[in-house]
Amino acid sequence: MLLSFIAEEALVQGEPVTISTTVSGQIISLNSTTPRGATAIGVSLDTLSSGALCRVAPDGTAPIYSSLVPGTTYFASTSGNYLVDYPQFVTEFNQLGFSNIYLTQIGISLTPSILKISTAEPKLVVSGFL
Repeated sequence: MLLSFIAEEALVQGEPVTISTTVSGQIISLNSTTPRGATAIGVSLDTLSSGALCRVAPDGTAPIYSSLVPGTTYFASTSGNYLVDYPQFVTEFNQLGFSNIYLTQIGISLTPSILKISTAEPKLVVSGFL
């Protein structure tokens, strides 16, 4: 299944996205600092500028990546706009010095280029408890 939304901001193909809280019906990059902002609705299938129509894959597979490690679970990065594995998420979290942030699962890689999208509810991660 594919969904289409207007992008409130520029987006890159493969980027995890969420519904904007400021402009009804538009999408933005994930924001891992709030539970609402960290709730993924899927991944962008297009690279585009603000105001353009963006296709979003909310489930199924997204054959748009390169260099994924098959069988690895991927999450939204601490900035929310690209995918990372768990060790990379922990490294970013520790380097940036956040006291807490939300960890959002996006999917599991099937091949180096295909992600099986399986978003999950964001989990609050607190510094010192990873």
